[in-house]
Amino acid sequence: MKLQSNRLTGEIPPQYSQLGKLSILNINRNSLNSSIPSAISSLGNLTILDLRDNRFDGSIPDSIGNLNSLMELQLGNNKLSGKIPSMPGTLQIALNLSRNLLDGPIPDTLKGLSALEVLDLSHNKFTGKIPLFLADLQSLTLLLLSNNTLWGNRPNFHQRGIVVDTNGTKDFWGATFLSSILTGEEDTSDFGGVYPYLYSKATEIQIRMMLTVRAKILIHACVHVLRLSFFRFTFSIGASYIEVPTESLDVSKNSLTFIPDGFIRDCGGINGLKKLNFSMNRLSGFLPTFGNFSGLQYLDLSFNSFTGGIDSQLNGLVGIRSLNLSFNQFIGSVPSQLGKAMALEELELANNQFKGQITEELMNYTSLVLLDLSSNQLSGSFSDRIGQLSKLETLLLSSNNLIGRIPENISRYLGSLNLSHNKFSGSIPSDLLSSPNLQYVDVSHNLLEGPIPSNISQSLIWLRLGSNSLDGTITSLADGMLSKLIYLELENNRLNGSIPPKLGTFQSLALLNLAQNQFSGPLPKVLGNLHQLEVMELQSNRLTGEIPQQYSQLQKLSILDMSRNLLNSSIPSTISRLGNLTILDLRDNRIDGSIPDSIGNLNSLIELQLGNNNLSGKLPIMPSNLQIALNLSRNLFDGPIPDTLEGLSALEVLDLSNNKFTGEIPQFLTELQNLTLLLLSNNPLWGICPNFPPWIGVDTDGTNVLIIPHEEDLSPEKKPEEEEEDPLPNALYFYISFALSYPLGFWGACAPLLLNRNWRRRYFTFLETYIHLGLTKLSEIKIRMMKCCYCKS
Repeated sequence: MKLQSNRLTGEIPPQYSQLGKLSILNINRNSLNSSIPSAISSLGNLTILDLRDNRFDGSIPDSIGNLNSLMELQLGNNKLSGKIPSMPGTLQIALNLSRNLLDGPIPDTLKGLSALEVLDLSHNKFTGKIPLFLADLQSLTLLLLSNNTLWGNRPNFHQRGIVVDTNGTKDFWGATFLSSILTGEEDTSDFGGVYPYLYSKATEIQIRMMLTVRAKILIHACVHVLRLSFFRFTFSIGASYIEVPTESLDVSKNSLTFIPDGFIRDCGGINGLKKLNFSMNRLSGFLPTFGNFSGLQYLDLSFNSFTGGIDSQLNGLVGIRSLNLSFNQFIGSVPSQLGKAMALEELELANNQFKGQITEELMNYTSLVLLDLSSNQLSGSFSDRIGQLSKLETLLLSSNNLIGRIPENISRYLGSLNLSHNKFSGSIPSDLLSSPNLQYVDVSHNLLEGPIPSNISQSLIWLRLGSNSLDGTITSLADGMLSKLIYLELENNRLNGSIPPKLGTFQSLALLNLAQNQFSGPLPKVLGNLHQLEVMELQSNRLTGEIPQQYSQLQKLSILDMSRNLLNSSIPSTISRLGNLTILDLRDNRIDGSIPDSIGNLNSLIELQLGNNNLSGKLPIMPSNLQIALNLSRNLFDGPIPDTLEGLSALEVLDLSNNKFTGEIPQFLTELQNLTLLLLSNNPLWGICPNFPPWIGVDTDGTNVLIIPHEEDLSPEKKPEEEEEDPLPNALYFYISFALSYPLGFWGACAPLLLNRNWRRRYFTFLETYIHLGLTKLSEIKIRMMKCCYCKS
């Protein structure tokens, strides 16, 4: 789950602790402003947790040490305070607690982090000496302690090759070891040979820390790879500060906003430079001109904000082999002058605003292995010559406006093909799925028609043909020996016939989506043999019969959707064996009988849709984890609304409409904390509706339930000092004035009615229409009077 760099506020919902399979949770750079929930420790598969750059306060929960799969924890730049609890011993990549309000001595709870590489405790309120055990962390390469109230002698870090930053502390070194090396202002001879020990044999330097702009890198040894990722450089960087004979320069994942022309010019003069990486910064403006880069082979400028067209800026990349300009805002036509040596192997231009046709000149780059032009505004058809690129393995053209027929032989050499979300028409070429190397095919969301080709590669792992106009049966597809197929998506077509039993032989299948077609007949029992299946979507077809008992063997099944079919049996009690099921959707069928009592054992279920069937009887205990919706509408349920629903504290939508429920609306429904919508319409319910919180929408149309408005809604303009006004005198005045005016009003109103028939008919029609409103108002006054008397007593 990646939600970083937005404007999200509030808290991390405790329900997120139910995401048992979650591996990465990244919510950094938002405005979340609560404490970190202790329930987060339930995420046993979490490997990366990134909550930095928010407004979290409070302490770090002690339970965080239970995250036994965690490798990276980023909590920097918040308002966390208190002590550091025991951390997971699996932490390896980084532990970042910088820029918080943590205080006290650096605790020995960090002693067990033997696999940790980067520890950042900078910009806090830590006090005391630097603990000796930090020098014994075997894998530690970078320790950031700057801007704390630390003092005393520093442990002997340099013998282990640990880079330490203690700027802004009171350690006896005065200036930090790292600053001395990076600025070149200190004599490194006092470090007893540490400097050559660290760098003389280095093949890669990875410094992950925060520095100010224009840090001066002076490394006199032969370094092949200089990586300055995660420095958080801002504004710009100057080439005159780099004096490194290097093959690779990586300044990715910083905050650079522009590249001076002098820097690019000087980089072109770096002897032996082969790789240049500026990805994931904030670079904007036009693309710089790359001249004199005869040796550069890899250039990555992806994930920035470059604009404008590309003309001759890349002409100097004579021997370029990999060019990545994806996720920018380039416009104009796709560049085609990409190296005189014609050595280009990888071209990635995805997620830009390129327009026009795919240029014919690209077909001259016969060494292409990867071509990614997806998510642009390309139009027209493309050349048949693309099938002649014998080294091309991956072709990604999705999310454009390409038209015409898919060329023959396009997939001859491919391993991956994605043409989805275009306007390709005609039939699927007979050889499109037959290449022996083909593993991934996605031609969904086009205008394709006709049958699915019969010749299908046994190497296929992913096949997506959905949202077209394909017709015919899928018998030939099922006859293929597709033992490696994991994803099969054929939804939203015109496919017909029965579901072939041979699909049950696709033992690797994890997702089966045949929804929104015209399949008919019974459900094949052999689909219960798909033990790897996680998602089965068969909705909106014409399937009949029962849900096979064998489907209870699908232990990994998470989503089962058979809605909008003609299934006409009862729900099998064995469905409770699907312990990983999160969504069960059987609505809009003809299922009868009662809901099995065992359904309460589906402990992972968060949505249950059983609406518009013929179910009857009493409601059993429902799974307590239901959250999204419980839909039991348009069935034959009767009797009072049962208290078996009382435990659904996480439920948001409850639909009991169009049944035969009787009695009063139970009070416990008002206490369901997360409920936002309650649908009770068209049931023979009666009585006074309980006082629901204002955020819950309640629909009681078609019932005999009397809804009394909230007290605050009865007189919204009432002043604060009038809120305690006793309603009893006002009610008595009303009755007294009514009694006195009755004799005069009676003859004034009744005399004309006795003399005029039309007036009499209209009067009684009016009276019948508004009598209900009058009774409601009198009931309201009576209740308020009773409440007043009750309070006074």
